Amino acid sequence: MVKNRIEHIDKVIPDAYHGTVFHNAQKIISNNKFVPSDDLDTHLGTGVYFYETAIDLAVWWAKKKSKGSGRYGVLQATVQLGRCLDLIAQENRDKIKFWRSVLVERFKDKKIKLRWVINSYAEEFGADTVRCIYVPPDPQVVEEGSGIYEKVRLVICVRNAENILRISLAESGII
Repeated sequence: MVKNRIEHIDKVIPDAYHGTVFHNAQKIISNNKFVPSDDLDTHLGTGVYFYETAIDLAVWWAKKKSKGSGRYGVLQATVQLGRCLDLIAQENRDKIKFWRSVLVERFKDKKIKLRWVINSYAEEFGADTVRCIYVPPDPQVVEEGSGIYEKVRLVICVRNAENILRISLAESGII
């Protein structure tokens, strides 16, 4: 039986990076507040998304989002994981698989998306953050047979804004 409890993690991530268009970066800094994402790209559910330790990925994302505006900004935040649904741990991936089966049984006619499963689980059991390793659909290996992939991302979704302890502008530029 899977214990559906979310553990508190006393880990502070000092280098969590969030990429966006420049005017949004300015607004976030001046208001000291992020607007949580809740669109179809949010595989870890509703929240504010960060790349852990990878400013290069945040710059890539910011440039992708800023194509129309021409300017991008990357914010560096300090994030307290707190009650973290850490999907790096197999135990927690098992919890999500089990929870998905519960939802599939309960809502037989609905197509169950992972983001909905994670949102439901996080709300039911109280998660401040969700953290996982994301491997892109067509990963390239660094060396054949090594199991080390390029463009792998360590992603944090902050659901509770109180867990974002500090924000600063890390980089900005023109595309």
